Amino acid sequence: MVQVGDSGPIGSIIDDSILYAVENGAQIITLSLTVGETSAINDALDYALDTADVFIDCAAGNNGSSVGYPARRPEVMAIASTDHNDNRSSFSNPGPELEVAAPGSDIRSTQTNNSYGVSSGTSFAAPYVAALAGLIRSMAPGLSAPEVRQLIIDTSDDVGNPGFDTLTGHGRINAFQALSST
Repeated sequence: MVQVGDSGPIGSIIDDSILYAVENGAQIITLSLTVGETSAINDALDYALDTADVFIDCAAGNNGSSVGYPARRPEVMAIASTDHNDNRSSFSNPGPELEVAAPGSDIRSTQTNNSYGVSSGTSFAAPYVAALAGLIRSMAPGLSAPEVRQLIIDTSDDVGNPGFDTLTGHGRINAFQALSST
């Protein structure tokens, strides 16, 4: 894990963090953040995918407007959030860049001061997708990042409007289906 800020992401070090992860053998990068677009981050994302075949996913954002950066980049899988009823979480940013959704509402997790609590956000959904990508790559290490991405899309459960939609993408991830198809 590479940290890019304490209370929020520091955009000026994200590119270096991506490069550090790639140079240290990362096969999966999940970005639970949104920041302003920079050419340095774009170059680092391109390098991660094109040179090292790294699977990259990113939280879509939580203000309900449009898919944030870097999730909207073509080399990044944009992740929406769903609630316990498989509906799009009200805060989850919609857009044509969304590819899949994962649980992101009312997630029990660690909190500051050595405690547990419930939080919500697309930053909780994106790690589920990264974990699934890691499981897929552990079972089929020869799959490329684009192949892993497509497998996740193809095995997702269509939970929104039939077919692709701008609220949940191709659907909520289904780990059982993805691993059964690997």
